[in-house]
Amino acid sequence: MDAYTELREKLTERPGVCVTYFEPDTKKAGGRYLRVVGEMCRVNEDERCMELATGGGLIKIPFRFIVDLNDVEG
Repeated sequence: MDAYTELREKLTERPGVCVTYFEPDTKKAGGRYLRVVGEMCRVNEDERCMELATGGGLIKIPFRFIVDLNDVEG
């Protein structure tokens, strides 16, 4: 079973996750890779993204930009 499937099954527990994802540059070709740690709140199938609660607020990360996803032991 992959990490995504395991975390999705634990969604009601709001698991802690570490996500590495690509953030495209809106003004030119390219972008940057970011790593964020937070609580997985929702998997939004309609928008094809993961919603993550972080210290800075709620962020949405599109599935297509997720490079790595791991649970955080808490």
